[in-house]
Amino acid sequence: MISVNGAAARCACEGDILIICSNVQMPDEETHQWQPKVAYFEGDNQMKRLAKAVPVQVA
Repeated sequence: MISVNGAAARCACEGDILIICSNVQMPDEETHQWQPKVAYFEGDNQMKRLAKAVPVQVA
């Protein structure tokens, strides 16, 4: 379940597409083996794919 709070809650509606970001803290010695991941979901909330990078987007 995803809960939208704060100012965004006044604008969000059921069915909206959300971008969810998170961060991680770890000791320096662990950073060389850590890889970020991006999860993409379908409209029915089923994971479509898992990527190791965000594709470049042309503005």
